[in-house]
Amino acid sequence: MAYGIRLKYVNDDLFEIIRAIKVHNCIIPKRHPNKIDKELLGLWVHHVGAERVLRDGDYLLLVKAVEEAEWEEIN
Repeated sequence: MAYGIRLKYVNDDLFEIIRAIKVHNCIIPKRHPNKIDKELLGLWVHHVGAERVLRDGDYLLLVKAVEEAEWEEIN
């Protein structure tokens, strides 16, 4: 079990990794042989509260975007 927050940069955007799923776990051969089942993946995204899916090798990363902190200067 990993502790802490896992982050990933993609095109100057920062994402928090909510869950990593092996690609083969999202393939249902009876429905779409050798294709990721988008319906199943969508259910996972909704279940964990993710915003996007990124692919990193053999893994599908369910992620949330990390927003920039708002700040103001105090003189």
